[in-house]
Amino acid sequence: MRFGGIVLAAALLLGACTDDPAPKEPTGTTSATAGRPTPTATLPVMPDQAKENSPEGATALVAYWVELSNYAAETGDVEALARISASDCEGCAKYIELYRTTYSNGGYFKGGAWELGDARVSHVDESYFVAVHVSWDKSSFKADAHDEEHADGAGSDDLTFEVRGGKVRQLVLGGAE
Repeated sequence: MRFGGIVLAAALLLGACTDDPAPKEPTGTTSATAGRPTPTATLPVMPDQAKENSPEGATALVAYWVELSNYAAETGDVEALARISASDCEGCAKYIELYRTTYSNGGYFKGGAWELGDARVSHVDESYFVAVHVSWDKSSFKADAHDEEHADGAGSDDLTFEVRGGKVRQLVLGGAE
């Protein structure tokens, strides 16, 4: 999902990146006039299972977080993603700011939506850790209205999400074992 190019965009917009993966670019159709995608996504609805304090609930919440991130990347609408992201989640905050800034500056993301593989869940104290393999297709993006469109290749990575108190608290690269 927009890892290479998005990392570049994130670096330009937010400064140096940490180990957090670059944001996701959902698929949209392209407007003939501006070359900017016309969002076709609808806001995902949280499944009831994502509200459960269980391994299955944690997995469902992570899947919902990914759906919201894909939606935010396609539309620039970050409000729902911000609501389920923990306030201390630096990776989440970087995605949210990247999507918000890119779209407010006339930029966009196309393609590269994250797809989740099988999840492995562990429970420690009050947290569930969901380790999952994430893959994405080719994508493109513009950091702002005056930027050239940049292409990014397909890829994959292993991530671990921490779910605690109904919030996604951390996003860590290389977490799946």
